[in-house]
Amino acid sequence: MDFTSDACMNLFTQGQKARMRALFAPGGVRNSILSSTGLNTPLILEAPLPEESPKWLHPQLYPNPATTEMILDLAYDVRWLW
Repeated sequence: MDFTSDACMNLFTQGQKARMRALFAPGGVRNSILSSTGLNTPLILEAPLPEESPKWLHPQLYPNPATTEMILDLAYDVRWLW
């Protein structure tokens, strides 16, 4: 396409058309787009929602700063339960 104000502003030239087709031809740079599965329908359309409210994990690591040992507490924080 060109930027001239003639009657054929919306058409490609023969050279532009040949260059574009060469990109998608076998061995061309963009040939893999033609066999891509990127636009196929996904295998799973939607994920089901859980029946229960989530329980939030609130990990704590102490003492800070540590000297000889550290404690990792992986208990659920009851204040975060719905």
